[in-house]
Amino acid sequence: MTEYFFVFFIGVLLGSAELISRYKDEPSALLTMPATYIYLLFNGFVGVAAFYLLTIFPLPAGDEAETGTALQRSVENVLIAGFGGAAFFRSSIARTKVGDLEVSVGPAFVIDAFLGATDRNIDRRRALERTQQIPILMRYIPAGFAADALTQYCIETMQNLSAADEKNLETRAASILKSDLPANVKSMLVGMVITEFTGHKVLEAAIESLHEEVETAREELRRLDEELSISDIEAMLSGAEPANPAPSGAPPGTKVRRRR
Repeated sequence: MTEYFFVFFIGVLLGSAELISRYKDEPSALLTMPATYIYLLFNGFVGVAAFYLLTIFPLPAGDEAETGTALQRSVENVLIAGFGGAAFFRSSIARTKVGDLEVSVGPAFVIDAFLGATDRNIDRRRALERTQQIPILMRYIPAGFAADALTQYCIETMQNLSAADEKNLETRAASILKSDLPANVKSMLVGMVITEFTGHKVLEAAIESLHEEVETAREELRRLDEELSISDIEAMLSGAEPANPAPSGAPPGTKVRRRR
């Protein structure tokens, strides 16, 4: 039973490492999700099944001098079953496309099915948490400040963030800022992107640290809006075209939403 325990432990350890590598921003959140434990149990039982097969069909052994003691053989079998079972179920003969989906042909199909179901379950749970937390933090932060200063501040707080991840975060934040979405939606989307790399708690702490800078950015935005509104009114009174004309075909009185 001790051997089975260690084989099971190796399988769970490998499954844990795989999930942590996929959810690097907040691995502790995995502990609250049932799908995590289902995936870990599956990985553990894969190793147990491999070890059971080794007890039924033992590996060929030479003389006593070559095979070593019973303890050495037991350790070898545990390691072979623990790591070999995981490697077997992650191998594939080939990969083929079913529609737009790439499917493994071979044992990897089983682990891909379990991992896909686990990913979807975890993503749904985390999406629910983000839609409840991020709007509270980001709704009133100017989009330009979120995509520039806040993003850079969060990047610098992370000591081990790779250059590729930094570039990815900056590119995605800039892309959101250039979109035609409402300003508050842009801010929330930037916040969600940041949490993918830093986690929710880092974002919350960064916003708290930059409280004065956020207020300054909001005040500057309000001042610019007031100046633009005054210039539009003056232009209309003088008979000139307003600085922010409504698009052709828009109903009378339509105002253009300025990107912030």
